[in-house]
Amino acid sequence: EEDRRQGSLPGSPTESPVQIRRSNSDTKNSDTKNGKKRIPVGLSEVAPSQLARHLHCVDFDLMAKVELHEYFTYFCRKKDPKYHLLTQHLDNWIHHWNSVSAWVISEILKDDTPRARANKIERLIDIAKHLKQLFSFNTLYAFVTGFNHSSVSRLKKTWDHVKSSSQTSLNDLEELMSNLENFGAYRKHLGKVSITVCKIPLLSLILRDIEFLNVNSPKLKNGLWNFGKTSAHKKQDIGYGKDTK
Repeated sequence: EEDRRQGSLPGSPTESPVQIRRSNSDTKNSDTKNGKKRIPVGLSEVAPSQLARHLHCVDFDLMAKVELHEYFTYFCRKKDPKYHLLTQHLDNWIHHWNSVSAWVISEILKDDTPRARANKIERLIDIAKHLKQLFSFNTLYAFVTGFNHSSVSRLKKTWDHVKSSSQTSLNDLEELMSNLENFGAYRKHLGKVSITVCKIPLLSLILRDIEFLNVNSPKLKNGLWNFGKTSAHKKQDIGYGKDTK
């Protein structure tokens, strides 16, 4: 039996980030309005394509609420007493990403046998493949990060039960989202995606690029942000289709 101690979990088991409304007939002790409440969806209850689409829609909704100024405020005004109010939508998006990554890890580790965990991994890989097809790169990276967490990657007996086809698919996804050459493979792939396609870029990379420009580019004498240096981001999707004029 593999070492699957509770201490290896990144916190307590995480609730599914996917929830649906169910009637009282499907739930117990429901006291919400209209006789329905949101219930977490189990991994086996929904097809991988549907689960991926739901995750994509949730991530897009969180991304769309972020105002452009929040990206720059995230680094430039941390001493402001109202800082968290100025970046609340961005903070929500970051928190969701962390929740999805923790959920992937928790889903795998909650099963008792290597075979069951392997089946769970294969299903999660199927979801990740659909996320790639949806150009949902941010959530895809959360999945890849979850697969590579030490508490999952060290389960040798579990990975021995994972189908070779699934492992090949995971290797392809890991190569796409690899941080080698400053996420070179991802940047090249993203550059080939049409601007008319709905896509969700990698949030952590956007924030890192902004921080790099902020640290290595001069500010104006009055301490304000030098918007001239943001021209370097024209090739990136920070605006994700919003009108930033």
